[in-house]
Amino acid sequence: MNPCSVGQDQIENASAIRRVQKHLGLKPDGWPGDKTWEKIQDALDIKIEKPVSSFPNEDYASMVSYYGPPGTESNLVRFKMPYPMRLYSRNAPANLTSHRCHRKVKDSLEAVLQEILDTFGLAWIVEHGLDVYGGCYNFRKKRGGNSYSKHAWGVAIDLNPEENGLHMKWPQSANMPEEAIEIF
Repeated sequence: MNPCSVGQDQIENASAIRRVQKHLGLKPDGWPGDKTWEKIQDALDIKIEKPVSSFPNEDYASMVSYYGPPGTESNLVRFKMPYPMRLYSRNAPANLTSHRCHRKVKDSLEAVLQEILDTFGLAWIVEHGLDVYGGCYNFRKKRGGNSYSKHAWGVAIDLNPEENGLHMKWPQSANMPEEAIEIF
Protein backbone atom coordinates (compact mmCIF):
# COMPACT_ATOMS: atom_id res chain seq x y z
CA MET A 1 0.00 0.00 0.00
CA ASN A 2 1.29 3.45 -0.87
CA PRO A 3 1.58 5.17 2.54
CA CYS A 4 0.02 8.35 1.23
CA SER A 5 -3.03 6.54 -0.11
CA VAL A 6 -4.27 5.88 3.42
CA GLY A 7 -7.85 7.04 3.65
CA GLN A 8 -9.61 8.82 6.48
CA ASP A 9 -11.37 5.61 7.53
CA GLN A 10 -7.98 3.90 7.95
CA ILE A 11 -6.02 6.64 9.72
CA GLU A 12 -6.91 5.39 13.18
CA ASN A 13 -4.97 2.23 12.39
CA ALA A 14 -1.63 2.66 14.16
CA SER A 15 0.21 0.75 11.45
CA ALA A 16 -1.11 3.16 8.79
CA ILE A 17 0.01 6.12 10.90
CA ARG A 18 3.52 4.66 11.18
CA ARG A 19 3.69 4.06 7.40
CA VAL A 20 2.82 7.71 6.78
CA GLN A 21 5.36 8.86 9.38
CA LYS A 22 8.05 6.71 7.76
CA HIS A 23 7.12 7.97 4.28
CA LEU A 24 7.49 11.55 5.53
CA GLY A 25 10.90 10.81 7.05
CA LEU A 26 9.56 11.12 10.59
CA LYS A 27 10.57 8.85 13.45
CA PRO A 28 7.85 6.15 13.41
CA ASP A 29 7.93 5.08 17.05
CA GLY A 30 5.52 6.14 19.70
CA TRP A 31 2.27 8.02 19.20
CA PRO A 32 2.52 11.11 16.94
CA GLY A 33 2.67 14.46 18.69
CA ASP A 34 0.69 17.51 17.53
CA LYS A 35 3.34 18.79 15.07
CA THR A 36 3.80 15.31 13.58
CA TRP A 37 0.02 14.96 13.30
CA GLU A 38 -0.14 18.25 11.38
CA LYS A 39 2.51 16.96 8.93
CA ILE A 40 0.54 13.72 8.48
CA GLN A 41 -2.67 15.64 7.73
CA ASP A 42 -0.86 17.94 5.30
CA ALA A 43 0.63 14.94 3.47
CA LEU A 44 -2.77 13.25 3.23
CA ASP A 45 -4.45 16.56 2.37
CA ILE A 46 -7.24 15.90 4.86
CA LYS A 47 -8.28 17.41 8.18
CA ILE A 48 -9.27 14.89 10.79
CA GLU A 49 -9.11 14.66 14.55
CA LYS A 50 -5.94 13.13 15.93
CA PRO A 51 -6.81 9.66 17.26
CA VAL A 52 -6.56 9.36 21.01
CA SER A 53 -4.14 6.74 22.21
CA SER A 54 -5.70 4.34 24.67
CA PHE A 55 -2.56 4.64 26.79
CA PRO A 56 -1.44 7.68 28.83
CA ASN A 57 1.42 10.11 28.26
CA GLU A 58 4.61 8.91 29.90
CA ASP A 59 4.97 11.64 32.56
CA TYR A 60 4.56 10.53 36.18
CA ALA A 61 1.24 12.29 36.80
CA SER A 62 -0.35 10.76 33.69
CA MET A 63 1.00 7.32 34.52
CA VAL A 64 -0.35 7.46 38.10
CA SER A 65 -3.68 8.84 36.93
CA TYR A 66 -4.14 5.98 34.45
CA TYR A 67 -2.33 3.04 36.08
CA GLY A 68 -2.29 3.97 39.78
CA PRO A 69 0.85 4.25 41.90
CA PRO A 70 3.85 2.23 40.67
CA GLY A 71 4.33 -1.11 42.37
CA THR A 72 0.67 -1.59 43.29
CA GLU A 73 0.40 -5.37 43.65
CA SER A 74 -3.40 -5.37 43.21
CA ASN A 75 -2.95 -4.02 39.64
CA LEU A 76 -0.68 -6.88 38.60
CA VAL A 77 -1.95 -9.96 36.79
CA ARG A 78 -0.29 -12.83 34.96
CA PHE A 79 -0.12 -12.61 31.19
CA LYS A 80 0.23 -15.74 29.11
CA MET A 81 3.09 -15.92 26.66
CA PRO A 82 1.87 -17.58 23.44
CA TYR A 83 5.28 -19.15 22.88
CA PRO A 84 7.94 -20.27 25.37
CA MET A 85 10.48 -17.64 26.28
CA ARG A 86 13.96 -17.92 27.72
CA LEU A 87 14.76 -15.59 30.58
CA TYR A 88 17.64 -13.24 29.92
CA SER A 89 19.74 -14.92 32.58
CA ARG A 90 22.13 -17.83 32.40
CA ASN A 91 20.62 -19.66 35.39
CA ALA A 92 16.96 -19.13 34.55
CA PRO A 93 14.37 -21.63 33.31
CA ALA A 94 14.22 -21.99 29.55
CA ASN A 95 10.47 -22.34 29.07
CA LEU A 96 8.84 -19.38 30.74
CA THR A 97 5.13 -19.32 29.82
CA SER A 98 3.75 -16.44 31.92
CA HIS A 99 4.80 -13.40 33.90
CA ARG A 100 3.21 -10.41 35.59
CA CYS A 101 2.11 -7.16 33.99
CA HIS A 102 -0.40 -4.40 34.74
CA ARG A 103 -4.01 -5.52 34.29
CA LYS A 104 -4.66 -2.67 31.82
CA VAL A 105 -2.01 -3.90 29.35
CA LYS A 106 -2.58 -7.66 29.70
CA ASP A 107 -4.98 -8.12 26.77
CA SER A 108 -2.96 -5.86 24.48
CA LEU A 109 0.34 -7.53 25.39
CA GLU A 110 -1.04 -11.03 24.85
CA ALA A 111 -2.60 -9.99 21.52
CA VAL A 112 0.65 -8.44 20.27
CA LEU A 113 2.75 -11.48 21.16
CA GLN A 114 0.14 -13.79 19.61
CA GLU A 115 0.06 -11.71 16.41
CA ILE A 116 3.86 -11.89 16.15
CA LEU A 117 3.66 -15.69 16.50
CA ASP A 118 0.76 -16.03 14.05
CA THR A 119 2.36 -13.72 11.49
CA PHE A 120 5.97 -14.93 11.54
CA GLY A 121 6.10 -18.28 13.33
CA LEU A 122 8.32 -19.60 16.09
CA ALA A 123 11.43 -20.08 13.92
CA TRP A 124 11.42 -16.37 12.95
CA ILE A 125 10.85 -15.37 16.59
CA VAL A 126 13.84 -17.44 17.74
CA GLU A 127 16.00 -16.20 14.84
CA HIS A 128 15.35 -12.59 15.91
CA GLY A 129 15.71 -13.25 19.65
CA LEU A 130 12.11 -12.34 20.46
CA ASP A 131 11.97 -15.42 22.68
CA VAL A 132 14.61 -13.89 24.99
CA TYR A 133 12.66 -12.28 27.81
CA GLY A 134 14.22 -9.49 29.84
CA GLY A 135 11.22 -8.77 32.01
CA CYS A 136 8.02 -6.80 32.34
CA TYR A 137 7.13 -5.96 35.94
CA ASN A 138 10.03 -4.84 38.10
CA PHE A 139 9.42 -2.21 40.77
CA ARG A 140 12.40 0.08 40.19
CA LYS A 141 13.53 3.52 39.15
CA LYS A 142 14.93 4.20 35.69
CA ARG A 143 18.58 3.27 35.44
CA GLY A 144 20.65 6.31 36.29
CA GLY A 145 17.56 8.39 37.11
CA ASN A 146 15.18 9.39 39.85
CA SER A 147 11.88 8.73 38.11
CA TYR A 148 10.14 5.37 37.98
CA SER A 149 10.66 3.01 35.09
CA LYS A 150 7.59 1.88 33.14
CA HIS A 151 8.54 -1.54 34.47
CA ALA A 152 7.53 -0.32 37.95
CA TRP A 153 3.93 -0.32 36.70
CA GLY A 154 4.36 -3.54 34.67
CA VAL A 155 3.62 -1.75 31.39
CA ALA A 156 6.93 -2.30 29.56
CA ILE A 157 8.43 -5.49 28.19
CA ASP A 158 12.03 -6.17 27.27
CA LEU A 159 12.60 -8.63 24.44
CA ASN A 160 16.13 -9.60 23.39
CA PRO A 161 17.61 -6.98 25.77
CA GLU A 162 21.23 -7.75 24.91
CA GLU A 163 20.66 -6.60 21.33
CA ASN A 164 17.96 -4.00 22.11
CA GLY A 165 19.19 -2.46 25.33
CA LEU A 166 18.78 0.84 27.05
CA HIS A 167 20.14 3.76 24.98
CA MET A 168 20.71 1.60 21.90
CA LYS A 169 19.57 3.56 18.86
CA TRP A 170 17.34 1.79 16.38
CA PRO A 171 18.19 0.78 13.70
CA GLN A 172 21.86 1.82 14.05
CA SER A 173 22.76 -0.53 16.91
CA ALA A 174 19.52 -2.09 18.17
CA ASN A 175 18.12 -4.80 15.97
CA MET A 176 14.47 -5.22 16.92
CA PRO A 177 12.76 -6.25 13.67
CA GLU A 178 10.69 -3.44 12.19
CA GLU A 179 7.88 -5.93 11.61
CA ALA A 180 7.66 -6.60 15.37
CA ILE A 181 7.79 -2.86 16.15
CA GLU A 182 4.86 -2.29 13.78
CA ILE A 183 2.79 -4.94 15.53
CA PHE A 184 3.57 -3.43 18.93
